[in-house]
Amino acid sequence: MSNKILKYVRTVVFIAIVAGLVRCMDYAMMPSGYIRYIIHEADNADTDEGYDNIIIGASHARSAINPVKLDEAGASDNAFNLAIPGETVTDSYYLLMESDRHNNVKRVIYDLDYQYWCNYAEREFEDCFIYTWLPFSNVKLKYIADNLLTKDFRTVYSKRWAYEISSSAIMNNLKVKSSAAYRNYSMDAVEIHDAGGPYAAKGFFYRDMKMDSLVPSDIVAWDESGISDKVLDSFEKTVQYCKKNNIELVCVTSPITPTTSVNGYSEQAGAYFTRLCEEYGVEYRYTTDNLKPHKKYFYAMQEFRDSIIITVDDDLVYSNDLIESLMTLHKKHPDCVCARRVHKMEFDSTGKLLPYKRWG
Repeated sequence: MSNKILKYVRTVVFIAIVAGLVRCMDYAMMPSGYIRYIIHEADNADTDEGYDNIIIGASHARSAINPVKLDEAGASDNAFNLAIPGETVTDSYYLLMESDRHNNVKRVIYDLDYQYWCNYAEREFEDCFIYTWLPFSNVKLKYIADNLLTKDFRTVYSKRWAYEISSSAIMNNLKVKSSAAYRNYSMDAVEIHDAGGPYAAKGFFYRDMKMDSLVPSDIVAWDESGISDKVLDSFEKTVQYCKKNNIELVCVTSPITPTTSVNGYSEQAGAYFTRLCEEYGVEYRYTTDNLKPHKKYFYAMQEFRDSIIITVDDDLVYSNDLIESLMTLHKKHPDCVCARRVHKMEFDSTGKLLPYKRWG
């Protein structure tokens, strides 16, 4: 064997050894995370048609849009929530393409979280947060070509950004990854510390943690001038991809932490997203009008005038027969407002309305 050929052989062997070592380190030091699980679930629907509605966005969307409820309401046949905490606008574009490889996607519900739009700087580690879990495909290759050629190759081709190097963590990782639950992509093998509540199904988490516990320093201030060209480019790519593939795109903004509403950030962002979506001809469901408790029924009644609308409070636990009993009462009195608990408005001798606590 000539020296020239031997050099190539040595190079190939060296690269293979390094790749093998990286795989071993990823396996031992990288915890079993939610991203691996949820991408696998999105790529392996339980029907031949796959998922027809895909929800993309970040943590707010993951705990705000329940795909099971969409199915039950007839808004979808088989919806799936692919929103991931830390999911950037760029990530959403590639996750959409990845999910569309395996499913017959007809509608995308895109949650626009302004905190991922303004002053969002590119970061060496976080930008690879989701990419590394994508299965090898043309989507992953496109992701690399579009975004990662200028990054540190160690970050791109390993998961070192999330390594846990203590001996106890490594032993736990090895134990989990050698289990049947891990091999079968079960949630039992997923370590989750930031959900704020239990996992329900199809990518949805029920959040029972109070989000107003966040201090103001945790909130990103709205700054329209801080929206980067890369963010806008990724959003435009998402819009164009949906149009090219005849996918309906509906943009929304999920309920977010109270602090952002009090200081006006959410209203400012909502106004911006309204203008942006109008520019691209995309539906955007959000309102900046602060009608307080009336907001939950007013706009629904404007748009769905012939529909039956039920409103509830979000700080009460209701009985399991709530909707059934209301519907039974509605059938008996179709022209009346039906309720489980009511109060009679009372007035004083001068005709002035009494305080709520004194109503009958």
